[in-house]
Amino acid sequence: MSQSLEEVDFDRSPCGLAQRGLAERLAAAVSSRERACERDSAGYAPLHYAARGGHEACVRILLAAGADPGARTRAGAATPLHRAAWVGALGCVNLLLESAAGGSALCLAVDDEGMTALHKACQNNHLHVAARLEQACAEAAEVVDARGRTPRDMLPAARGGGAPSEGHE
Repeated sequence: MSQSLEEVDFDRSPCGLAQRGLAERLAAAVSSRERACERDSAGYAPLHYAARGGHEACVRILLAAGADPGARTRAGAATPLHRAAWVGALGCVNLLLESAAGGSALCLAVDDEGMTALHKACQNNHLHVAARLEQACAEAAEVVDARGRTPRDMLPAARGGGAPSEGHE
C-alpha cells in the first residue's frame, strides 16, 4: 500500500495527528497558535478532527495552544462542538464548553442547515450529550433549524424511530 505525498503530509500535520488521537505527537507539532489553527484542504481545523474522534487529550492540547473552539468548516459551517455532539463525545463537549466562557454562544452557533450542536446530539440519540448541552444553554432547545425542527424533533422517537435510549454509543 502506498500513500501520495499529499496523504503523507496530512498524516504528519496537526489535522492528521488530531484525527488519529496522537496526543504526544500533536503537542510537539502545535508549538504555536498558528499551527493549532491551521486548516486542511477541506477547511477542517485540528480541533474538528480531535472533537469528532472523541480524543479528549488532543482537544485539551489544542485548546491550550490557542485553537478556536468556534472555528467553522468551509463546507457546512460546523464547529468542533457540532462534531463532538454528532458522535456523542461527552468529554470533548465538556472541554469545548469550558473553553468558551460558559458556552452559550457556542451552543447557539448554527451550521448551514440551521442546526445547533444540540440538534446533532438529538439526531443521533446521544441523550447524555443533549442533556449537557441543554444544561449549558437552555435556549438551544428552542432553536429551529432550516427545516423548522427543534432539537427534540430530531430524536428517533419524534421521527417514528422508536423510543429513545439512554445508551452512550
